[in-house]
Amino acid sequence: MDSGENNTLPSELSWKQTVLERLSNYPILGSVPELKVVFTQDLGRNLRAQDSSQQHAETTPPSRELLQELLRDGRFRAAFSMTTKLLSSESEIRNALEIWQCRINLFIRLGAFSEAKLEIDQFSQLEDLPIQFGQNSTNGGVPFTLLLSVAHLHILCGYNDRAQGKLTKLLNQSSENIEYFRTRGKEDFAQLWEDRRLKVTAMLVNYGVEQNDFKFAIDALFDYRDRQKDPLEVAKIDSTMGKLFLQFGDVATAESLFQKANKLCHGVEGQLQILKNNALLSIANGNYQAAHAAYGEALQLKPEDITFINNMAVCALYMGRSAEGTQQIEAALNANPNAMLNECTVGNICALYRLQSIVGENKKAKVREMVAQYCPETFNCQALESES
Repeated sequence: MDSGENNTLPSELSWKQTVLERLSNYPILGSVPELKVVFTQDLGRNLRAQDSSQQHAETTPPSRELLQELLRDGRFRAAFSMTTKLLSSESEIRNALEIWQCRINLFIRLGAFSEAKLEIDQFSQLEDLPIQFGQNSTNGGVPFTLLLSVAHLHILCGYNDRAQGKLTKLLNQSSENIEYFRTRGKEDFAQLWEDRRLKVTAMLVNYGVEQNDFKFAIDALFDYRDRQKDPLEVAKIDSTMGKLFLQFGDVATAESLFQKANKLCHGVEGQLQILKNNALLSIANGNYQAAHAAYGEALQLKPEDITFINNMAVCALYMGRSAEGTQQIEAALNANPNAMLNECTVGNICALYRLQSIVGENKKAKVREMVAQYCPETFNCQALESES
């Protein structure tokens, strides 16, 4: 262990405060291999922005400040172009890794997985280096979030076995670091790695669901549940497991898990969770009237949640009241298009419009105009052609 182990961490600081306040004092390792941006025609064609924001990025000298501005404004393609320029000129290793982290997240946000495949293989070079704030790198290391993002990108690129291997390795490293720091009385660092282990476990759950390996997902969820201390978080996990059991038709087990979750719920958030659980169980039993009522109660508690409006519209459709569901979504979109326009909402409203023949087609044209005006460049326009 290097000299950083002798630093005394103030006991009153949480691990998050420790990381934030001391991050600037931790130099990154000098042994990080060179990582190269891959230039291809596809990359240039698919990730070039076609608006003034791209022109602004092209004519302004690259800087981290400009990159942050582009990200804040939602100009993700221009931001991606900026990472290319910054990585071509950045000599400070730590700064370069932070920009690579941003670049990988932009690959994910833009859905540019075929292009991402050209670059992600080189990140395997980082996996054998110490991780930042680990037992061998209290004063340096590769950022944990970078390795987690790389694993996530492998899942999205279809490298499932490699992704699972990377996540399992991160999970084992997290457990080892928790034990290491706890036996040395460094609870701040132990809590940091507890949080990291939870993040890896959550990603393993998502991996299992995406692969339709529900046994793997449920085993990971049980492990995730056992490590939670907040009763409301435990309730959310039980609810998630309930939804998984509903997906493969085991309504009885799902109901048992929902009941366990409901007993742990408290406050407004807890009441919302209970209503969502009851609605899902009602849908599974074909009782759309009860589900519609539950989502209506939830909407009263959280009026800004478009999910409840979406689900009420779907229930209304199955109850033979499609006009009511359509009007409800339309009212929400017109009242707050910035918050309400997303792929799910647009897909649902377009599917409902398909039931209205020519009138519906005219209304879909208005939705297209709203999407063009309000939605970010990452919006998936296939939602406008929904036939669900």
